Amino acid sequence: AAADRIEAELTDARKKLAPMRGEATGSVTVGAFPTIISGLLAGLAGQLTREAPGLEVQLRQVEGQPAQSELRRGRIDLLLTEADGLIGQATPAGARDVIVMDEPWLVALPAHYPAPRTLTDLQALTWLGVDPDAAGHRVIEHVQSVLRATLSAVHQYDDYAVALSLVAEGAGVALLPALAVPPTLPPAVQVARVPGLGTRQIIARHRSTGADPTPQTRAVLDRIIAAASRRPESW
Repeated sequence: AAADRIEAELTDARKKLAPMRGEATGSVTVGAFPTIISGLLAGLAGQLTREAPGLEVQLRQVEGQPAQSELRRGRIDLLLTEADGLIGQATPAGARDVIVMDEPWLVALPAHYPAPRTLTDLQALTWLGVDPDAAGHRVIEHVQSVLRATLSAVHQYDDYAVALSLVAEGAGVALLPALAVPPTLPPAVQVARVPGLGTRQIIARHRSTGADPTPQTRAVLDRIIAAASRRPESW
């Protein structure tokens, strides 16, 4: 209890000193989709609590048009989304997009399958269907265009944990971004990076009118970009 009290006092002291040091202070609400929250933002929020207590970061899971609406109305300050997603493809008036990271698309397969090395190796496999509104759906369409073939598909998912569960049961193979790969894969699943699948680009969108972006929003955005650049390249 004493250690917790001392830590709280130190954090409060750092928070009070931040403006005197010229550091940005204030609250920033970041809206984002699940894999970027779990794979990057959750850890960053904890880090900022320790290292930059003058910045108060609130994370909100929100996607699609509701997310865009909340950004426009000022309910969130930063919106992280897929550049190829429904709202990512066009930047609305009064907003600005900043590229945060490019992460590879991967294939999850049953562990007993031969590891694919080319797109051609994927052609004869049974795929799990991807939600038509997801960026991954456009990747599948690209692969079919390159192969000039229609990939056989069963089921449909919009949650990567569900996809991995189906792969583990041998139902098919699934497309997923690197951030969606858990630290420990199910024993019956392997993940492969195949040339030609490309990357998923993640952007940060903020308002760009009047006083926006605020100094604290810019500071948090800089921290997000820095954290993304430090992620180990596992694939």
